[in-house]
Amino acid sequence: MNAYMPQAKTDDWATPQKLFDDLNDEFNFLVDPAASSFNFKAPIWYGLDHPNPRHRNGLGGAWASHGGTIWLNPPYGRVLQDWVSKAKLESKEQTVVMLLPARTDTKWFHAYLYPYSDIRFIKGRLKFGQSTTAAPFPSMIVICRPTDYPL
Repeated sequence: MNAYMPQAKTDDWATPQKLFDDLNDEFNFLVDPAASSFNFKAPIWYGLDHPNPRHRNGLGGAWASHGGTIWLNPPYGRVLQDWVSKAKLESKEQTVVMLLPARTDTKWFHAYLYPYSDIRFIKGRLKFGQSTTAAPFPSMIVICRPTDYPL
């Protein structure tokens, strides 16, 4: 890891519903590749507890093949870079909207997101899932579209 990230007991940060609803109104999400049976946000989802074995590996799935906008709130642990890399790859075909920790000093931010993405920094700190306290980090919404590819 190339930047300090406070370690939490979990890397599962459930999307705040109001934030998702506002973004869903704008983007109309079809796919949620980093979910579970109790927190998926889109009709097509991937998660370790998915009843269909082909939908249990979000990183291995072909998100864009479903033909709609993708919502991604990935695990925030050591695999975060893998999810961001996969999202950028999938965004060659479909728009991917991500909720991410605002870590602008990381290699993954500069390698995959900046300057070829629409980045919206969230004012204040989010309360994820059923948490009563705010996250220990700032957050951002990152939108990667097929038209964002200069390469």
